[in-house]
Amino acid sequence: MGPLSIYGIRQTVEGLDDRQAVGTELRYYDQNKSAYSLLDYDTLYSALNIAMLQATYTVSQDTTYNMLLDHRRAPYISTRNALIGSATLYLNDLLQLMTEDELRKMAADRTGTSDMAQMGVNRQLNQKWQIGGDLRYSSFSGLPASGITDPATQLPTITGVIPETAGTGGEWGISSQLVGSNLYSANDSTVISITLTSSPVYKGQIFYIYNRSNPAQKLSFDTTLQYYRFNYDSGMLMNRIVPVIRMAYKLRKTVSLDMDAGMEFSHTETALQVSDGQRQFYSVGFQWDF
Repeated sequence: MGPLSIYGIRQTVEGLDDRQAVGTELRYYDQNKSAYSLLDYDTLYSALNIAMLQATYTVSQDTTYNMLLDHRRAPYISTRNALIGSATLYLNDLLQLMTEDELRKMAADRTGTSDMAQMGVNRQLNQKWQIGGDLRYSSFSGLPASGITDPATQLPTITGVIPETAGTGGEWGISSQLVGSNLYSANDSTVISITLTSSPVYKGQIFYIYNRSNPAQKLSFDTTLQYYRFNYDSGMLMNRIVPVIRMAYKLRKTVSLDMDAGMEFSHTETALQVSDGQRQFYSVGFQWDF
């Protein structure tokens, strides 16, 4: 059994209560099982901020199961969320147009809720290859319209006006991946992944290949190839192919030179038109670890 911690938090902003919550964290671990849970409840808004459980179970030396259940406010509910979409940085400016209770209601209206569940398994095939797969579900709640319109001009006030936003509905995904390591050198790695997704408005397929190699002690290459194909209920079809290569060369112990180059090829079909696009992107920079 791991440690249990209980906490309380109260924070203010501009003299107003911003966030007031109690929570607990629990960790459990033994030789082949581990779990971590987090619970956070906001007493100011009487709302559950997060309830999360993450666990792993190793059934043999080669096979591990994992699970994630996550329900949370996104972002954490707080009075400052009323500033989302507003034309000011200060809550006291908003209080010129509304009461404190109305301010808190707008903060709650501008805070979404997300739910996610995932179950997966990984199995080591041999010293170089590992196979895995997972099943995922996610959803994001809709948001009501919020904000104040000037009755004289019918224009938004500094509160901003955010229209009603529909929820995403349930989004499902199933993926499998093959991971190889030390295939042709001491430090290389390769990942091949296929994902199928489905939601109330689209169905999609994603193919992904990643490779990392270190041909020299100070030099490394990361290459990726991604292919996306999405069919929308509206009749639109979208395809994208994105190859990218990244090089890093360590100049000193804490300084490295990074270079990226990539291309994107897109193809979109609708009932009215067919369009193709292509773009290139490059970047050069330095990374300093200190």
